[in-house]
Amino acid sequence: MEWARLFSGEAARLRAALGGRARRIEHVGSTSIPGLEAKPIIDIVIAVDSFPAASQLVPQLEALGYARRPEGDLESRLFLTKGPDHAVTHHLSLMEEGSPSWVDHVDFRDFLRASAWARNQYLTLKRVLAASYADDRPAYTAKKADFIRHILDQARTVQQA
Repeated sequence: MEWARLFSGEAARLRAALGGRARRIEHVGSTSIPGLEAKPIIDIVIAVDSFPAASQLVPQLEALGYARRPEGDLESRLFLTKGPDHAVTHHLSLMEEGSPSWVDHVDFRDFLRASAWARNQYLTLKRVLAASYADDRPAYTAKKADFIRHILDQARTVQQA
């Protein structure tokens, strides 16, 4: 699949709809890492000036086919999806640039892009977890948390060097 091309097209639509209210639009998640197996969902993070202002962008995003999913919100993230419930094509998160969640998403992606070892370890973990938790998405996600934290610690160590 041509994930980068699909992301670029979607990012252009998002920029046109949101204008300067979208400070940055980044492709994250497994589809943003060349060579990594991924479920067919493009993960996008959009940096906004302030988290409280993020909700003001929801009507424009809904006009593009996104649906608000409050159950996916975090303390500093507003979450939306695109596509029917049985075949979601996009996950979109609105968050402040520089927030811990923003930095984690971008640093994790960048480290996996740069490190074949980390990418291969993550791929192996994803395969094992997908086989073990095929019908339990929350458990699959939770079981990846320690690995993700380990990679983020490594990424920060490299950044400080």
